[in-house]
Amino acid sequence: MKLLEQIAQSIVDKTTSVLELPMSITNEKGIIIGCTDQNRLGSFHGGIKEVLNAGKAVEYTEEQVANHPNILPGVATPIFYEQKAIGVLGIVGNSKDIIKYVYLIRTHVEMLLHETLKMEAFSAQLKTTENFIRFLLQQHHHPTNEQLIHYCEMMDFDLETSRRCILIQIQDCTELDLNNQGHSMLQVDFFHLIKKLFKVHAEDIVTSIRLKQWLIFKVAKDKHSTMLETCEKAVRTVNQFLYDHQLKGKAVIAAGNSYKGVDGVSRSYKQALKLLTVGKRFSMDQEVYSYQNWEVLTNSIVHEIQQPFLESMVEYIDHFINHPQADILTSTFFTYCREGLNISKAARQLYVHRNTLIYRLNQIEKLLSINVHSFEQCMFLYIALKGCNLIQHNDSNC
Repeated sequence: MKLLEQIAQSIVDKTTSVLELPMSITNEKGIIIGCTDQNRLGSFHGGIKEVLNAGKAVEYTEEQVANHPNILPGVATPIFYEQKAIGVLGIVGNSKDIIKYVYLIRTHVEMLLHETLKMEAFSAQLKTTENFIRFLLQQHHHPTNEQLIHYCEMMDFDLETSRRCILIQIQDCTELDLNNQGHSMLQVDFFHLIKKLFKVHAEDIVTSIRLKQWLIFKVAKDKHSTMLETCEKAVRTVNQFLYDHQLKGKAVIAAGNSYKGVDGVSRSYKQALKLLTVGKRFSMDQEVYSYQNWEVLTNSIVHEIQQPFLESMVEYIDHFINHPQADILTSTFFTYCREGLNISKAARQLYVHRNTLIYRLNQIEKLLSINVHSFEQCMFLYIALKGCNLIQHNDSNC
């Protein structure tokens, strides 16, 4: 097994650091590929055939190895992977002392091997899927694009199937970042958790193409309400995972709409990405973002307004936002709008007397010469105040 040759020295180093016993790993051909004494690396170990034929631990006393210069006293045992011997582990020392622990040590070495193989498979799978998704996001559909068609067929990805993009972002958690320096078992476990939560259809894809972000392209067979319930459950499960592993951070999820074709893949992804941006810029206290949420949709509209026009709107309310009571008047106005310009409902939501609310609304009318009973004028002020929050957020990040 070529992989064993690549990781044998690492396994020896990790094991000896714990057990403080000199040891070596030999491949099926008898070449030492990992050893505490690195001067022995690449040399031939003459006892390999005996151990592999025995299929179990073999003891070597000092008398037995006296005439074999590269065989040391101790115990040698086959290393198994999927019930097949792929090499030999040699532990140096008094065989009578070591034989009691050889099975435990071999199990530890095989566990490290399985863990490394699992990591290699994870990295390969993730890289393959990541490259495919990056390729899709850069394409524009054309019937004669043979490379695109062939790639999709190879990945069992039907472009005529409706899919939506779901992005999971883990804020303030570096432990789950995927980079070129290798992956950890924690990331593997998290990957399998995401697959368990979202991969229902054979063509559902889970991967990561940005730091702190996991991407799911999910076949859109469920109702949107069902999808949102899945996302809400997933957020709770992911946050519990972070808590159980004592990781800082918080999960948020954004879901784009469902579309067909390669252009639809890109469109849904851009929607989900924009939802995360809008949620962050407006400091929205939500865990799941979608265009089915009216607050998210409103903030998205404000986010799309061109900066010069947005600044003109904000200039109109400049003396209002600089008023000593601007914060309380703004929050009052937002609640008033959310309650459909209904004074009684808004007063109950704010836990204030009706007359108190009317007084505040009168203040807003005097400051802006606005009719707070006019839907159009209230809508303009609502967007202007949202735009002001956005501009202030952008300025604070400059």
